[in-house]
Amino acid sequence: MTDPQKQTPPPEDAGGLDKIGQHGRVEFRMVTDDQTISPEIRQQIIEDLKAYRDDHSAHFGQPLAWGRLAELVGVSQGTLVDVVKGKYKGDTDAVLKKIDQFLADDRARAGRFDFRTHARIGITDAIFGVIKCGIRLNTMPVIVGSQGMGKSVHARAFAADRGGVIIIRPEQSHRDDRGVTKLLCAAMPGLQQYTNLPHPRRADEIKGWLRKHLSTVIIVDESQKLTADGLEQLRDFHDVSDPAGRRNVPIVFLGDQKFRRLLFASRGEQKSPISPQTARRMRPVLDLDVDCQVEGGGQFTLDDVLKIVRNNRVKLLTPRAARWLRDLANADGWGKIGFAMGVLQLAIDELVPPGGELAQPVDVADLDRALEMTFGKSVAIEIAEAAGGELLIKAAG
Repeated sequence: MTDPQKQTPPPEDAGGLDKIGQHGRVEFRMVTDDQTISPEIRQQIIEDLKAYRDDHSAHFGQPLAWGRLAELVGVSQGTLVDVVKGKYKGDTDAVLKKIDQFLADDRARAGRFDFRTHARIGITDAIFGVIKCGIRLNTMPVIVGSQGMGKSVHARAFAADRGGVIIIRPEQSHRDDRGVTKLLCAAMPGLQQYTNLPHPRRADEIKGWLRKHLSTVIIVDESQKLTADGLEQLRDFHDVSDPAGRRNVPIVFLGDQKFRRLLFASRGEQKSPISPQTARRMRPVLDLDVDCQVEGGGQFTLDDVLKIVRNNRVKLLTPRAARWLRDLANADGWGKIGFAMGVLQLAIDELVPPGGELAQPVDVADLDRALEMTFGKSVAIEIAEAAGGELLIKAAG
């Protein structure tokens, strides 16, 4: 019997699949010592460094201090900051290569890649566009989508691109008005010393800070966790940042489909923790699951997968494996890009020792085993059937 996978025609993607399938190995470094660094590579190294700084916070969620980071990289603080800002007058490429080597060593020690780093994929323009629209209108835009759609990663990427962005993430113990002021004090430069003061004092300090920093954008991740008091506290900050109403500090809400239901319940005069006054300011609204559908179904294309993989410098996918990941990301009821990248992560962890190499690129069978390891065989087959495409062929074979 003929293997149905061998009958699958090669995809057309302008050579991107060829680039990732040339050789099966993990590249922990982005550049070589004799390589000239392009503007695109420079931007990626800087973004990776900022992500490292954010992921290694030292106190109250604040990023790692520049002085400590410079010490780890092996350059002076002034040099590191100037390179990041694009103001360094010396040999910028040499410093970037030191940064690249430092990040590569860190990845090699961890033995894994971080697929949370940002690649500009299809939904990026939609997410960034809604945030920028909210900034122009001084409103409170809302972006909702299923888990794994990349909302948090895009928030961080927007903050890295723009500057002046404050990101908070409510949790069970920090989701009411007191929790919101505590999170904001911890995240706002110069207000950390007020974090443990009484709530009214924290609120006053935040209002004063916002009036002096009207170009600030506040992004609230996991907004569905906020209580009614927490939401009203944020509306209050939106109001008082500019009493004249011309330059209110935009507040962006990222949430799941539950948050969308709460918002539209409020607009329909139904019971909801989102008050009608707050709901009227929540515009525009972007539903990633509905508004970002691509031709053929789902939200993610083959090109999206290739961009994420190349962004992480993982050169070990066959063309079929890339299509498999695309289908998994779009699997109804199971997919999303974060989930697909998690399966790829597990496959890499199983196949590649820290700093090691592969004799052959990762193929569908390797990804299929990783999916089975995650959920067990019966559920893996259910997911494969939901995904269709390469996954369905694999399950049926």
